[in-house]
Amino acid sequence: MTRRVAVMLLLAGLAGLSGCTQAKKTPIVAYAAAPASPAYSSAPDAAAKLDYPVESVGTSSGQPSGQEGFQLASAVDSSLPVNSRMIIYKATLQMSVVDIEAALTSAQKLCTEAGGYMDALTSHSITLRVPARNFDRVLDDVRKLGQMLSREIRAQDVTEEYVDLRLRLKNAEATRDRLLAILEKAKTVKETLEVERELSRVREEIERIKGRLAFLERETAFSTIHITFSLPAPTQVIRNRPPTPFAWLDALGVERVLQLDR
Repeated sequence: MTRRVAVMLLLAGLAGLSGCTQAKKTPIVAYAAAPASPAYSSAPDAAAKLDYPVESVGTSSGQPSGQEGFQLASAVDSSLPVNSRMIIYKATLQMSVVDIEAALTSAQKLCTEAGGYMDALTSHSITLRVPARNFDRVLDDVRKLGQMLSREIRAQDVTEEYVDLRLRLKNAEATRDRLLAILEKAKTVKETLEVERELSRVREEIERIKGRLAFLERETAFSTIHITFSLPAPTQVIRNRPPTPFAWLDALGVERVLQLDR
Protein backbone atom coordinates (compact mmCIF):
# COMPACT_ATOMS: atom_id res chain seq x y z
CA MET A 1 0.00 0.00 0.00
CA THR A 2 2.86 2.35 0.81
CA ARG A 3 4.38 1.74 -2.59
CA ARG A 4 1.04 2.50 -4.23
CA VAL A 5 0.79 5.83 -2.37
CA ALA A 6 4.37 6.71 -3.36
CA VAL A 7 3.57 6.04 -6.99
CA MET A 8 0.41 8.17 -6.76
CA LEU A 9 2.39 11.03 -5.19
CA LEU A 10 4.98 10.81 -7.95
CA LEU A 11 2.28 10.88 -10.62
CA ALA A 12 0.62 13.88 -8.97
CA GLY A 13 3.91 15.75 -8.93
CA LEU A 14 4.70 14.92 -12.55
CA ALA A 15 1.24 15.96 -13.63
CA GLY A 16 1.69 19.30 -11.89
CA LEU A 17 5.00 19.92 -13.63
CA SER A 18 3.72 18.99 -17.05
CA GLY A 19 0.98 21.58 -16.87
CA CYS A 20 -2.42 19.99 -17.02
CA THR A 21 -3.99 16.56 -17.62
CA GLN A 22 -6.48 17.86 -20.16
CA ALA A 23 -5.81 18.27 -23.87
CA LYS A 24 -8.34 21.08 -24.20
CA LYS A 25 -7.34 24.71 -24.62
CA THR A 26 -6.91 26.43 -21.29
CA PRO A 27 -6.93 30.23 -21.02
CA ILE A 28 -4.35 31.94 -18.86
CA VAL A 29 -5.60 35.25 -17.52
CA ALA A 30 -3.05 38.03 -17.43
CA TYR A 31 -3.79 41.62 -16.56
CA ALA A 32 -2.84 44.97 -18.01
CA ALA A 33 -4.13 48.44 -17.35
CA ALA A 34 -5.72 50.59 -19.98
CA PRO A 35 -3.11 53.31 -20.60
CA ALA A 36 -3.93 56.90 -19.80
CA SER A 37 -0.91 58.03 -21.79
CA PRO A 38 0.83 56.49 -24.81
CA ALA A 39 4.15 56.27 -23.01
CA TYR A 40 3.41 54.22 -19.92
CA SER A 41 1.37 51.17 -19.01
CA SER A 42 0.03 50.21 -15.63
CA ALA A 43 -1.11 46.87 -14.35
CA PRO A 44 -3.89 44.92 -12.77
CA ASP A 45 -5.12 47.47 -10.25
CA ALA A 46 -7.34 49.40 -12.57
CA ALA A 47 -6.84 47.10 -15.42
CA ALA A 48 -8.78 45.07 -17.87
CA LYS A 49 -8.30 41.33 -18.15
CA LEU A 50 -6.55 39.95 -21.20
CA ASP A 51 -6.91 36.25 -21.98
CA TYR A 52 -3.81 34.64 -23.47
CA PRO A 53 -4.76 31.23 -24.91
CA VAL A 54 -2.20 28.57 -24.07
CA GLU A 55 -2.72 25.31 -25.90
CA SER A 56 -1.58 21.92 -24.62
CA VAL A 57 1.06 20.22 -26.69
CA GLY A 58 -0.47 17.56 -28.97
CA THR A 59 0.13 15.47 -32.07
CA SER A 60 -1.00 16.32 -35.57
CA SER A 61 -4.12 14.22 -35.04
CA GLY A 62 -5.21 16.52 -32.28
CA GLN A 63 -4.60 13.99 -29.53
CA PRO A 64 -2.29 14.93 -26.66
CA SER A 65 1.28 13.75 -26.96
CA GLY A 66 2.83 11.33 -24.52
CA GLN A 67 4.08 14.18 -22.30
CA GLU A 68 1.45 16.87 -21.92
CA GLY A 69 2.36 20.48 -21.25
CA PHE A 70 1.75 24.09 -22.15
CA GLN A 71 3.25 26.38 -24.76
CA LEU A 72 4.27 29.59 -23.08
CA ALA A 73 5.28 31.12 -26.40
CA SER A 74 1.65 31.82 -27.25
CA ALA A 75 1.11 33.48 -23.87
CA VAL A 76 4.17 35.71 -23.94
CA ASP A 77 4.56 37.67 -27.14
CA SER A 78 7.36 40.22 -27.30
CA SER A 79 5.46 42.04 -30.02
CA LEU A 80 2.64 42.94 -27.63
CA PRO A 81 1.95 46.69 -27.53
CA VAL A 82 3.19 48.54 -24.46
CA ASN A 83 -0.33 49.02 -23.10
CA SER A 84 -0.84 45.25 -22.86
CA ARG A 85 2.41 44.55 -21.02
CA MET A 86 3.30 44.81 -17.33
CA ILE A 87 6.08 47.35 -16.81
CA ILE A 88 7.56 48.70 -13.58
CA TYR A 89 8.64 52.35 -13.81
CA LYS A 90 11.06 54.04 -11.42
CA ALA A 91 12.33 57.62 -11.66
CA THR A 92 15.20 59.23 -9.71
CA LEU A 93 15.40 63.03 -9.78
CA GLN A 94 17.84 65.56 -8.34
CA MET A 95 16.59 69.13 -8.19
CA SER A 96 17.81 72.51 -7.01
CA VAL A 97 15.20 74.60 -5.20
CA VAL A 98 15.17 77.82 -3.17
CA ASP A 99 13.10 76.33 -0.31
CA ILE A 100 13.54 72.60 0.36
CA GLU A 101 10.71 72.38 2.90
CA ALA A 102 8.25 74.04 0.52
CA ALA A 103 9.38 71.79 -2.33
CA LEU A 104 8.82 68.66 -0.22
CA THR A 105 5.32 69.83 0.66
CA SER A 106 4.50 70.66 -2.96
CA ALA A 107 5.78 67.29 -4.21
CA GLN A 108 3.66 65.43 -1.68
CA LYS A 109 0.61 67.46 -2.67
CA LEU A 110 1.15 66.69 -6.37
CA CYS A 111 1.38 63.00 -5.53
CA THR A 112 -1.83 63.02 -3.47
CA GLU A 113 -3.74 64.87 -6.17
CA ALA A 114 -2.67 62.23 -8.69
CA GLY A 115 -4.06 59.44 -6.53
CA GLY A 116 -0.73 58.35 -5.05
CA TYR A 117 0.88 58.34 -1.63
CA MET A 118 4.17 59.19 0.07
CA ASP A 119 6.40 56.15 0.65
CA ALA A 120 9.36 57.80 2.42
CA LEU A 121 10.43 61.26 3.57
CA THR A 122 13.68 62.81 4.85
CA SER A 123 14.80 66.39 5.45
CA HIS A 124 15.84 66.77 1.81
CA SER A 125 14.27 63.90 -0.16
CA ILE A 126 10.92 62.24 -0.76
CA THR A 127 9.78 58.99 -2.37
CA LEU A 128 6.40 59.01 -4.08
CA ARG A 129 4.21 56.19 -5.32
CA VAL A 130 1.84 57.30 -8.05
CA PRO A 131 -0.59 55.38 -10.29
CA ALA A 132 1.25 54.28 -13.42
CA ARG A 133 -1.30 56.04 -15.62
CA ASN A 134 -0.30 59.37 -14.01
CA PHE A 135 3.46 58.75 -13.94
CA ASP A 136 4.45 61.11 -16.77
CA ARG A 137 2.02 63.81 -15.65
CA VAL A 138 3.46 63.89 -12.13
CA LEU A 139 6.99 64.03 -13.53
CA ASP A 140 6.04 67.09 -15.59
CA ASP A 141 4.50 68.78 -12.54
CA VAL A 142 7.48 68.01 -10.31
CA ARG A 143 9.84 69.49 -12.89
CA LYS A 144 8.21 72.88 -12.32
CA LEU A 145 9.25 72.95 -8.64
CA GLY A 146 12.84 74.01 -9.39
CA GLN A 147 15.86 73.39 -11.56
CA MET A 148 16.37 69.81 -12.74
CA LEU A 149 19.96 68.74 -12.06
CA SER A 150 19.63 65.11 -13.17
CA ARG A 151 16.90 62.65 -14.10
CA GLU A 152 16.99 58.86 -14.51
CA ILE A 153 14.00 56.72 -15.50
CA ARG A 154 14.13 52.92 -15.46
CA ALA A 155 11.57 50.53 -16.94
CA GLN A 156 11.41 46.80 -16.14
CA ASP A 157 9.16 44.55 -18.22
CA VAL A 158 7.80 41.72 -16.02
CA THR A 159 5.16 40.39 -18.42
CA GLU A 160 6.86 37.03 -19.00
CA GLU A 161 7.46 36.45 -15.29
CA TYR A 162 3.85 37.31 -14.46
CA VAL A 163 2.34 34.98 -17.07
CA ASP A 164 4.74 32.19 -16.08
CA LEU A 165 3.77 32.57 -12.42
CA ARG A 166 0.07 32.41 -13.32
CA LEU A 167 0.71 29.15 -15.14
CA ARG A 168 2.73 27.72 -12.26
CA LEU A 169 0.00 28.71 -9.82
CA LYS A 170 -2.63 26.91 -11.88
CA ASN A 171 -0.49 23.78 -12.02
CA ALA A 172 0.30 23.89 -8.30
CA GLU A 173 -3.37 24.25 -7.40
CA ALA A 174 -4.22 21.29 -9.63
CA THR A 175 -1.52 19.24 -7.87
CA ARG A 176 -2.92 20.28 -4.49
CA ASP A 177 -6.40 19.07 -5.49
CA ARG A 178 -5.03 15.72 -6.64
CA LEU A 179 -3.14 15.29 -3.39
CA LEU A 180 -6.30 16.01 -1.42
CA ALA A 181 -8.06 13.28 -3.38
CA ILE A 182 -5.20 10.86 -2.63
CA LEU A 183 -5.32 11.81 1.06
CA GLU A 184 -8.95 10.74 1.28
CA LYS A 185 -7.94 7.27 0.05
CA ALA A 186 -5.00 6.82 2.43
CA LYS A 187 -5.43 3.67 4.54
CA THR A 188 -2.63 3.90 7.10
CA VAL A 189 -1.05 6.57 9.27
CA LYS A 190 2.20 6.32 7.31
CA GLU A 191 0.42 6.91 4.02
CA THR A 192 -1.45 9.85 5.50
CA LEU A 193 1.76 11.46 6.77
CA GLU A 194 3.49 11.04 3.40
CA VAL A 195 0.64 12.70 1.53
CA GLU A 196 0.29 15.49 4.09
CA ARG A 197 4.02 16.24 3.88
CA GLU A 198 3.84 16.62 0.10
CA LEU A 199 0.61 18.60 0.42
CA SER A 200 2.28 21.01 2.84
CA ARG A 201 5.13 21.59 0.37
CA VAL A 202 2.72 22.31 -2.48
CA ARG A 203 0.68 24.71 -0.35
CA GLU A 204 3.82 26.64 0.59
CA GLU A 205 4.69 26.92 -3.09
CA ILE A 206 1.20 28.21 -3.85
CA GLU A 207 1.49 30.90 -1.18
CA ARG A 208 4.95 31.91 -2.42
CA ILE A 209 3.69 32.28 -5.99
CA LYS A 210 0.65 34.27 -4.85
CA GLY A 211 2.91 36.60 -2.88
CA ARG A 212 5.14 37.25 -5.89
CA LEU A 213 2.12 37.85 -8.12
CA ALA A 214 0.73 40.37 -5.64
CA PHE A 215 4.11 42.13 -5.50
CA LEU A 216 4.30 42.44 -9.29
CA GLU A 217 0.75 43.75 -9.42
CA ARG A 218 1.51 46.42 -6.82
CA GLU A 219 4.76 47.47 -8.49
CA THR A 220 3.21 47.80 -11.93
CA ALA A 221 0.06 49.51 -10.68
CA PHE A 222 2.06 52.23 -8.85
CA SER A 223 5.24 53.77 -10.21
CA THR A 224 8.01 55.11 -7.95
CA ILE A 225 9.45 58.63 -8.06
CA HIS A 226 12.37 59.46 -5.76
CA ILE A 227 13.32 63.15 -5.56
CA THR A 228 16.33 64.69 -3.83
CA PHE A 229 16.24 68.46 -3.30
CA SER A 230 19.23 70.73 -2.70
CA LEU A 231 19.80 74.46 -2.37
CA PRO A 232 21.39 76.40 -5.22
CA ALA A 233 25.17 76.68 -5.05
CA PRO A 234 26.29 80.11 -3.73
CA THR A 235 27.45 82.42 -6.49
CA GLN A 236 30.77 84.22 -6.14
CA VAL A 237 30.58 87.90 -6.99
CA ILE A 238 33.58 89.15 -9.00
CA ARG A 239 34.16 92.87 -8.69
CA ASN A 240 36.15 94.70 -11.34
CA ARG A 241 38.38 97.42 -9.93
CA PRO A 242 40.61 99.88 -11.78
CA PRO A 243 44.32 99.00 -11.87
CA THR A 244 46.67 100.62 -9.33
CA PRO A 245 49.83 102.60 -10.26
CA PHE A 246 51.90 99.69 -8.95
CA ALA A 247 52.12 96.54 -11.10
CA TRP A 248 53.44 94.48 -8.20
CA LEU A 249 50.40 95.43 -6.14
CA ASP A 250 48.06 94.36 -8.94
CA ALA A 251 49.93 91.06 -9.25
CA LEU A 252 49.73 90.41 -5.52
CA GLY A 253 46.17 91.58 -5.24
CA VAL A 254 44.91 94.54 -3.27
CA GLU A 255 42.38 92.37 -1.47
CA ARG A 256 45.08 90.04 -0.13
CA VAL A 257 47.13 93.00 1.10
CA LEU A 258 44.15 94.47 2.88
CA GLN A 259 43.43 91.13 4.61
CA LEU A 260 46.95 91.03 6.09
CA ASP A 261 46.01 93.72 8.62
CA ARG A 262 43.08 91.71 9.95
